[in-house]
Amino acid sequence: MIKIKVSCVLQFLDDYTENVITDPVLHIKDESGRKPLRKEGGYYVFLENGLPVKTVTVTSPFYDRETIRAGEADLEVRKVRLRPGKNYPVPPGMICMEGKAPAGSCVGVVITGMESSFRLLYDYIPEKEADYLELYHPSGGDLTGMEFLIMESGKKKREFFRVAEYKKETGRCRLTKPLSGSYKKAGSLLYPFYYTRSAEDGRYFLPVRARLAEPVSCLIYLDGKEREGELEPGKNNKVDF
Repeated sequence: MIKIKVSCVLQFLDDYTENVITDPVLHIKDESGRKPLRKEGGYYVFLENGLPVKTVTVTSPFYDRETIRAGEADLEVRKVRLRPGKNYPVPPGMICMEGKAPAGSCVGVVITGMESSFRLLYDYIPEKEADYLELYHPSGGDLTGMEFLIMESGKKKREFFRVAEYKKETGRCRLTKPLSGSYKKAGSLLYPFYYTRSAEDGRYFLPVRARLAEPVSCLIYLDGKEREGELEPGKNNKVDF
């Protein structure tokens, strides 16, 4: 009897909608050119077939190219966020940033001039449980792999964090690394960090999940360097670096 061994199982999340990508719009292969089995619910299963999977490359007309390193005995489902590409169908009324930056650089934005729907459910106390915090998220999407800027009112203290694992039922987030200090439920602000990487020609396209009625202030980032800016509604905002 031949026993078939699973090398890795992947599930891909749309970074814009926070939903699992279930449509067959992804082209996936490993370093040997092998393709996974596509299962219901957006699962992609690689069988070992004598060789473990080391890297997986994902391409699509609608998302940026992504290369994933698969760990040994990576049998649990691994969730990977895919960022929208230039052909992504952005809903009418949403805003975008586009322009030119040094090739391969990280371009990001945080909308600080409008109220965010994200909240801390409890105080974050690193001495008590440094690797976890609980978030209120009304839309109910999957936050695994998402990045946030957290700050105290008045912007005296702020830092970025990434969600390694998210439990929808409780809002519980496991962080990739602990925050540098404590944050109170009352008085702490949470903003999504939208980002992308510029192409070889320096062009980038960054849709932002926000519908505006008037110009809004924001923080714009290039490879971690911050500057203040403003985005206007009803147009693709051109920002060059």
